[in-house]
Order: sequence, then structure tokens, then C-alpha cells
Amino acid sequence: MLYSICSQQNCADGEQPFAGLIDVNGTLYGTTAFGGVYGGGTVFAIDPDTGVETVSYAFCSQQDCTDGKDPSGLLNVNDMLYGTTRLGGTNTDCDSSGCGTVFALDPGTGHESVLHSFPGSGADGELPGGDLLAVKRALYGVTGEGGAYGGGVVFAITR
Repeated sequence: MLYSICSQQNCADGEQPFAGLIDVNGTLYGTTAFGGVYGGGTVFAIDPDTGVETVSYAFCSQQDCTDGKDPSGLLNVNDMLYGTTRLGGTNTDCDSSGCGTVFALDPGTGHESVLHSFPGSGADGELPGGDLLAVKRALYGVTGEGGAYGGGVVFAITR
């Protein structure tokens, strides 16, 4: 075992990882769906040589979770991390904490920015999940609901 998640009091390091890990310059990065100091999940880093874990970002840092909640898998593009959160964002039509986001995270500084907040109603989709794919200057992904017929969308976000 390299590291046991939820090892800190009140799971400040995160709880329930289920997306895969990625390697960024020899450091492993992953997400947890819950936990963290604000309860909205985390992006964490682990040094595979020492097993030392650090939280790179804790979601729901704003009281209304506009920065996202319940992150899934990560994508590394030029040492910048990109991902989705299933909930959170600026629109609360889906859940009291929002309909999901696409985010960017600088692992060196811990600065997170929301690239897109899903509106929850209409053709844009809601509740993104799964992995992102980077092609040229765009990120592609899917939502589980919303869209013209309610069954989800394939989206593209310029990064």
C-alpha cells in the first residue's frame, strides 16, 4: 500500500477516489468524490517514492460550490490539469450545489479556475462525467443529462 485515503481527521485529504491516477513529471494525481476541508472532493498528489500525499485543491471552497463539487478523472495537458465536476457551478437547477463544471488546475500553484459551468437546462447539457479528451485547443467530454432530448450531450470547450 502506498497511501490510505481519508487518513486525516474528518477526511481533509479526500474520500472515495474512483477515477484513475495520472502521472505529471513523476508525481501521481487523482481525485476524490467527497471529503476535503470543504466536503466537495479533492485533487490530490502523491509522491510514488515516499508515499507522501498532499491536497492540491479542495472543492466547494466557496460556500455555494461555484468552483465545482464531486470531481472525476483528470487530464494533463502541458503540465496543466483539466477535469470535470459532476455537481457545483453557478446554476442550481440540478442540485442545490449546481449542474457541474469543467475546470483547470495549475498543480504548481493550486490555482483552480472554472472554464465552463453547465446551466442545467437547455441544449448545453448537465452533470458531466467520464474523462476529457484534448484535441488541438479544445477539450471534449460528455454529460449524462440535458441536451435537446434530455439524454446528454457531447461538448467542446476551448482551453
